[in-house]
Amino acid sequence: MMKLLEYLGWVGIGSIALAAGVWVGMAAAFRRGRPGWAVGAVGMAVLALGFARWNSARITAIEPDPKEIAAAIESGRTGSIYEEAAREEPLYRRGGKQRRIGTEAALPDDRLQSGPPAGWNPLHPLPQEAQPAPAPRYLPRAELKTANRWDILNLFFARLTFWGSLPLLAFLYLRRFNAREGNPFPLPVSGRWTEILSPPEALRSIPEEMPEGLTTTLDDIARRGETFLCLAPRPASLERLWRLRIGRRGWWELPVDDDPPLRHGADLEFLFEALWFNRMAFFLPDRTQDPFVLGYLHDLLASRARLRATTRTPVTIVIPAPVAERFPRWESFTDLAAHTGIRICIDLTPSH
Repeated sequence: MMKLLEYLGWVGIGSIALAAGVWVGMAAAFRRGRPGWAVGAVGMAVLALGFARWNSARITAIEPDPKEIAAAIESGRTGSIYEEAAREEPLYRRGGKQRRIGTEAALPDDRLQSGPPAGWNPLHPLPQEAQPAPAPRYLPRAELKTANRWDILNLFFARLTFWGSLPLLAFLYLRRFNAREGNPFPLPVSGRWTEILSPPEALRSIPEEMPEGLTTTLDDIARRGETFLCLAPRPASLERLWRLRIGRRGWWELPVDDDPPLRHGADLEFLFEALWFNRMAFFLPDRTQDPFVLGYLHDLLASRARLRATTRTPVTIVIPAPVAERFPRWESFTDLAAHTGIRICIDLTPSH
């Protein structure tokens, strides 16, 4: 353990501990169903990769022990020791390193004085006094070889942890996408494919004790990339609906019609097609049209169900509880909705 600490240092040991903590955190997130824990685990993976790369740069700067080199020069094994070290050192570590040469292969004085030094620029002359370089770290060649191997393993583990945590986070997020308690950060990616990992409820309700439940539900529907038909007036607290929103900043607005004209069946069919193809959302504040609207939607869903047609993006129909209770074909309506990708939401709030 002390040797490993000598090779990698506290930074390398810290990167290994962080990477191991990522897998523990991911396992806990899957077991408890907490996407927030998975986000924290991905943050730890980023730190682990950063520490591993920082530590790799430190290990790359380690030089072979000069005493060992001096002993090799005295014994006449100068060429063999450098050739063997070059074969053992990884290719990516040789880039940018100057090859050491013995005094017998040094350049003659006339070559050294034949021109300006390398990197000299007349616009940026060399400083008069160079800053002293930090003292290099030395290790015997055998231990340096071991340190390089540990560095390679550490980098591989950190990279595997980082890139492996991303699909795990995505899988956990999609598995909780249609959870009953809602999604803390919905994204506009809803579709039939998300229902494979997170089967939704075909029939749900807004609890009576949630006065702002309708506003929250409609905002969540829009942010998941879906659309809706609400058989009620637009809530006063609901302003613009955004597909993508971070805080108060929103992008990609969902078009909404607050009071579409429904003079005959063609108007309702146009409304239904706009919902079916996820083009816009609608509010129907006129309660006298509720029986006509639900009856017509029932017949349209029956014709789509016979063709086994389903929506590509789920559509939610929000119905006040009194309207649902008075509709005579309610059971058939909910069954057809489940077969065509339509979700029903019963609004139990006292405002209706």
